[in-house]
Amino acid sequence: MNFQNLSAGESRLWRRFQQYLDAGQLIAAQTTLESLVQRLPHEPLLRIELGKLMLQREQPQAATRQWLHVVNGNMPTDPWLTLQLAQHLLYVGEVVAVRACLDQLQQHVGMPAALWAEQAQLRSMLGE
Repeated sequence: MNFQNLSAGESRLWRRFQQYLDAGQLIAAQTTLESLVQRLPHEPLLRIELGKLMLQREQPQAATRQWLHVVNGNMPTDPWLTLQLAQHLLYVGEVVAVRACLDQLQQHVGMPAALWAEQAQLRSMLGE
């Protein structure tokens, strides 16, 4: 996510989300992040973070919906973020979506060895 392209209101919401999260106020953090997702619905980082927060709040179906929205809409361009998304999806058992993430990763040129290793580990966990 390019923080330099955020409006003042979006930057304020992102900072508020982080403050609530740091303070352990998960409901307020989720509400704030949901507001930011409404403003930037195609930003994969926001939906991934929202899913993580929802899972932390014991809302696995809602978390899964956020992550699947990313897979079916706007996959991250950052390979590390794509790997993180794949790991979250594997945790909730979304094997087809994990494979889509891993296939997306293979398209990145010049990935670091650590990323290849993580991808190989996930593929191994899928029995590939």
